[in-house]
Amino acid sequence: MAKKPATVRHLRWLIERRGENNVVGLKLLTLFENYGELINKRPHAVRAQMLVGVAFSLWRAAFLSETQGNIEGKVKDAENFLRKMLADNTIGFSHDMELREWSASYYIQNARNSLSDLGRSWSDDRLRSVQPKGRKSSKSWWQAAHEAFVIAVTRLESELEEAAEK
Repeated sequence: MAKKPATVRHLRWLIERRGENNVVGLKLLTLFENYGELINKRPHAVRAQMLVGVAFSLWRAAFLSETQGNIEGKVKDAENFLRKMLADNTIGFSHDMELREWSASYYIQNARNSLSDLGRSWSDDRLRSVQPKGRKSSKSWWQAAHEAFVIAVTRLESELEEAAEK
């Protein structure tokens, strides 16, 4: 069954969220440039790489976040995603989009898992258990993960600034 085309309301949300994500991604890239020597050493290297994964996951999830949010749709799309992967040995963005009930959740959960790992590493409860406020939807989960992403990039920046002063 073909999915409905994106509404103007969703496109506005999508463009604004991608913009927010890109701004934080640019801040992260700036850390790579400004702290090149430090960011190549543990623990900064691992944390920076995890944050690139969060940036990508949220960037991709923003495109996919117009979902119905029901479990049956997620399960059906998960099955079809796996079938496509096994049968064709390929998955592209168009497949993510077609099967977005599952793929949106996958990318958001991937971001949340990395943020949780970073939260344990930094002993920061704000990152350990990212939860949306209000109604739970792909968009609210995305927003909660993005807010944690901002916190994590800022934390890495502080960590690098402190290490540079030593």
